Amino acid sequence: MIMAFLFSLLSFVISPGGKLKEDITSALMRTYSGYKSIEIEFTKSLNEFDSVVFSSSKSISVNNNIALVPVLIKKRGVITEKYISVRIKLFKDVYICIREVDRNSQLKQSDCMIEIVDIALFKKKPVEISAQIAAFMSRSNLRPGQILFYEDLLRVPVVKNGDRITAEYNLNGVTVSFEAVARQNGAEGDCIFIMSPDKKQFKAKVINYSTVEVME
Repeated sequence: MIMAFLFSLLSFVISPGGKLKEDITSALMRTYSGYKSIEIEFTKSLNEFDSVVFSSSKSISVNNNIALVPVLIKKRGVITEKYISVRIKLFKDVYICIREVDRNSQLKQSDCMIEIVDIALFKKKPVEISAQIAAFMSRSNLRPGQILFYEDLLRVPVVKNGDRITAEYNLNGVTVSFEAVARQNGAEGDCIFIMSPDKKQFKAKVINYSTVEVME
């Protein structure tokens, strides 16, 4: 009774296809709001059912380009809730290399352009287009047409091993600082080891090219 009532609220009699695709796509767009668009394709025919309605009672599960979608299925007057699988395409703005970039080279904005690409099958994470390209350097040689993934890049260090820097730490609400020497390279936000004038070693977070915050 409860299932039948829920089904009647969701739909009158819906043929599998357009409306179901719209509802699934809308739900995916709410979950994956950072994408430009999403396309779906049913992995098998739903014509054997009287009607199929998207159910919001459970979450959609996504693995690569396959999504498991909760639906209410009506067949021969019996309504059941189950999952169906759909193939998805996730279109997103990504950076694409437009020229060769040698290993360990700092990237420039002119090295890449933005294109909309289906990234559903990629294991790696594309660099967000809001990111500053000049903050990265290549781990390996990059080729024209290659998508920029975080896993293929290194952040450009603003502090280098041997640099003299100012170390700051909070002591009972008071900021205390001392001069120190970096013992590692570090980009902004990285944790590196530093050494104080009395040869004590500390772990510190890089704030900028001249300042670190002592963590321990």
